[in-house]
Amino acid sequence: MKKNTTESAYADKHATVKQLLGSFGTVRSFNLTYQLLTEKETAVLLGVSISKLQQDRIKGAGIRYVKLGKAVRYRLDDIAAFIETNTFQSTAAVEENRRDT
Repeated sequence: MKKNTTESAYADKHATVKQLLGSFGTVRSFNLTYQLLTEKETAVLLGVSISKLQQDRIKGAGIRYVKLGKAVRYRLDDIAAFIETNTFQSTAAVEENRRDT
């Protein structure tokens, strides 16, 4: 029974990401644990350039990533965590966060 629940949750996440990505491709995934997006898919999803993602990696900032040979992939869970970490109620909260880091 648990496997069906996990598969259902995976299918729901996969459908949501495919909807967000539109015609830009499919989510690469292996088993039900990791859902990997390319740089292009991640950039489209976040509304930033691929160059911005690359600059963040060089600086050691931004979203955690997976390196598979020469390929760079982003886990959907890491993207979601990055969004949560960078979600604020006000500009004062942003400034407070900058002082804390």
